[in-house]
Amino acid sequence: MKRIWDIDELTEHWSLRFDETRLLKTKPARNHLPFAVQLKFYQNTGRFPSTINEIPETPLHYLADQLEADVSEIHDYEWSGRTGARHRREILNFHGIRRVSAIGIPLRTHR
Repeated sequence: MKRIWDIDELTEHWSLRFDETRLLKTKPARNHLPFAVQLKFYQNTGRFPSTINEIPETPLHYLADQLEADVSEIHDYEWSGRTGARHRREILNFHGIRRVSAIGIPLRTHR
């Protein structure tokens, strides 16, 4: 991921929309920043970060400013823990991405 971001890029790629902010309100305040980081990182890369080290400092502070959160609190977040996994599922759900299921899918037969 890109490390240097200008203000126009931050605004375009890392600003929280109203519906995203509303989704954050369903979480405890301590999880707002980590959830927002996962959400925006996914939107920008198509994958989730596995550690905080993958998040460029400028976008991290940009999100923290929007949420009036302390960046240092994000270091306690368990990226690979249950909360992180639940947040990833919620983000995928939010984007309408569902797990593929073989139930109901017709099998092709070779003739």
